[in-house]
Amino acid sequence: MSTAQLFLLMNVLERLATDTADPELDALRQYDYESLFEVLETHRSSLDATRLGRLEWQFLPALGYSPSVPVLFEELAKDPKFFVEVISTVYRRHDGEEDAENMQEPANRETMAMNGYRLLEAWDVPPGFDGNAMDAKALATWLEEATPLLHERDRYRSGLHQFGQVLASSPADPDGTWPGTAVREVIEAAETDAIASGLFLAIVNGRGVTTRALGEGGEQERKLVEKYSDLAQKLQDGSPKTARILRKVAKSYQSDARREDLEAESFLSGMDD
Repeated sequence: MSTAQLFLLMNVLERLATDTADPELDALRQYDYESLFEVLETHRSSLDATRLGRLEWQFLPALGYSPSVPVLFEELAKDPKFFVEVISTVYRRHDGEEDAENMQEPANRETMAMNGYRLLEAWDVPPGFDGNAMDAKALATWLEEATPLLHERDRYRSGLHQFGQVLASSPADPDGTWPGTAVREVIEAAETDAIASGLFLAIVNGRGVTTRALGEGGEQERKLVEKYSDLAQKLQDGSPKTARILRKVAKSYQSDARREDLEAESFLSGMDD
């Protein structure tokens, strides 16, 4: 696709974003939008990243509940201020008060909150990740810059909880140890359990829907119990807080395994009747 065609495509999308009454909007479906943005992402080096990011933000609702918006993901990972702004659209202040600067109409606030929620839930580019490994210094610097901003907006725990969730997407160390050293250092130094609780939630929720044979029981979960128990044992001495999270994950899967076993026993018992 030529540069002229790319700019024409962006112009069309910008017009659609501002003209909600345009009948062309009704003709496009999620697949269409995903395809259009995939084209733009392929040719990102020829485009204005700020402009592309703005379009990704405007069209988040049209891109489904797990949108692929690489520019916005990278912006969250690079810019703590942008992260805090998105957090502030999704979460209320901890004291329950409204932000003094929030003068938007309720409908606009709801739209912004939904956009922010979808973006944060799909975010899988941790701060400090260079595409291959984690940069411990960059990760720590990002957190140092984000922390006072979260305090200022009274969303400290909410923000760190979300930060903990994206850390679940971080790579393992070269020797296979997970979480990697950079992430463990952040967890061990944390003064709150919000990061740990976010990481735990992301791990258990990240598994998604499972399939199994009838009557199989909790064998899949027992393998995960073994996996996370082994990781916890390996990290116990050097990273006790991280090991505690992994043991909690293992305990959760142990409970799931018992439930699956009971369901399998009930099914097999019914077969015998």
